[in-house]
Amino acid sequence: GDVYKRQYQRRVRVLRESADLAQRAATDAVAEAAEASERADKLQSELSEVKSRAEKAEDELTEANERAGTAQDELADATERANKAEEELSDANERVAKAEEALVEANERAADAAERADKAESALDDATSQLGEASERAEQLQTSLDDAKSQLETARVAAEAAAAGGDA
Repeated sequence: GDVYKRQYQRRVRVLRESADLAQRAATDAVAEAAEASERADKLQSELSEVKSRAEKAEDELTEANERAGTAQDELADATERANKAEEELSDANERVAKAEEALVEANERAADAAERADKAESALDDATSQLGEASERAEQLQTSLDDAKSQLETARVAAEAAAAGGDA
C-alpha cells in the first residue's frame, strides 16, 4: 500500500509542476501579445504618417516632372546640334588621319626601298668577295691535285721497281 501511495504522490507532484510551467508560459504569452498589439498600434500610426508624406512627395514629383519635360525638350535640341557638329568634326579628323596614314606609308615605302638598295649592294660585295675566295680555293685545290698526281706517279714507279726486283 505504501509503495502505491508513494508512486501516486510522485505522479501528483509531477503533474503539479507541469501545470505550473504551463501557467507561467500562458502568462508570458499574454504579456507578449499585449506588447505586440502595442507595437502594431505604433506601426499603424507611423504608416499613416508615411503615407501622407508619400502623397505630398508624389505631388511635388509630378510638378518636377512637368518642369523636367520642358528642360528635356531643350536638351534634346541642344544634343542634336552637338551631334551634328561632332559628326562634322569626326569627318574632318578621319580625312586628316587618312592623309597622315598615306604619308606614313609613303615614308615606309621609301625606307624599304633604301633598305633593299643597301641589302643589294651588300649582297653584291659579299658575292664579289666569295668569288675571290672560291677562285683562291680552286687554285689551292689545283696545286694539291698536281702534288697528289706526282706522288702517285712516284709511288707507281717505286712499285714497278719493287716488282721487277722481286722477279729477279
